[in-house]
Amino acid sequence: MLKVLRGGQLSSVQDAGRMGFQALGVTPGGALDTVALRVGNWLVGNADHLAAIEMTWAGLQVSFTEDALIALTGALAEVSCEALSVPFWRPVWIRRGSVLQMGQVIEGARVYLCVQGGIVTPTVMGGQGTDLRNRFGGHAGRALKAGDTLVVGPQPNRYPRLHAGLQCSPAGFASPPWQVSMWRDSGMPADRPLRLLAGPQQSGLGRQGLESLHSAQFLVLPQSDRQALRLQGVALKARYDRQPSAGVCFGVLQLPPDGHPILLLGDHQTTGGYPVIGVTASVERTRLAQLKPGDSVRFVPCGQDEAHRLLQERERRLMTIRRELAQRAECG
Repeated sequence: MLKVLRGGQLSSVQDAGRMGFQALGVTPGGALDTVALRVGNWLVGNADHLAAIEMTWAGLQVSFTEDALIALTGALAEVSCEALSVPFWRPVWIRRGSVLQMGQVIEGARVYLCVQGGIVTPTVMGGQGTDLRNRFGGHAGRALKAGDTLVVGPQPNRYPRLHAGLQCSPAGFASPPWQVSMWRDSGMPADRPLRLLAGPQQSGLGRQGLESLHSAQFLVLPQSDRQALRLQGVALKARYDRQPSAGVCFGVLQLPPDGHPILLLGDHQTTGGYPVIGVTASVERTRLAQLKPGDSVRFVPCGQDEAHRLLQERERRLMTIRRELAQRAECG
């Protein structure tokens, strides 16, 4: 089990999300950085959808009541265990009684703590993650706080040689050949423009508005959360301020009447009436998950063919990583 000593700024149990319930008003939710969740789970021998702890910005502190194999993925941050800095993107053996502490994020916004066996919570509508807006799922339907106890699932003996090696290691860190990094491949550096497909109401911007959308720089505001990134920059004007409500998804770029766009994230509402002037390519979701207040955002036009190609290339890289980890496990 894991005991939460400090909840941090915003930490919650998240998995791959709840798919297929938007018609009932239930958002997909789940881990915002799905690449970090998947790779983190592979690093500890889990199926890629199992629940982990999503930590935002800083502050989580947990103690381990039993030995555990973990992996930290996602943003770059200061994380320590018993006065030792814990490396990211590789398996780490945590000994019973140890305390893991997350400091300040250095680059990005969200860190994922994956534990072999996964974090076990009741399954609600096919998911184990926390719906923070509707207060259900995960751990008591809320963010983690001091005093919470999290149950870890059965730890499969998929990496026996790795376990044996880590238990003999003074630090408990896997050797560099185990290390993978999706950080740069997943959308960094932060100054790269986001690839944006045309939305159904993009023509309402007119020529000048479209040029501004693709040339301006927008700032992520402090009012941003897991529902959406609030942007501020040049005020855009659409021909129509509102549209009949329609379904929305992760990555939709809406334009409210004040002219400052809103980028929807995993906890987005299920329908919306603001004009949809764009949709970020699916390959950009990791980048969106790792943006934080004060970061700048730019957009570049992208067609469907290019978006599909980029997503397929990323999936091929991920499958290569998965195969290499499996081979590494067999070889010890």
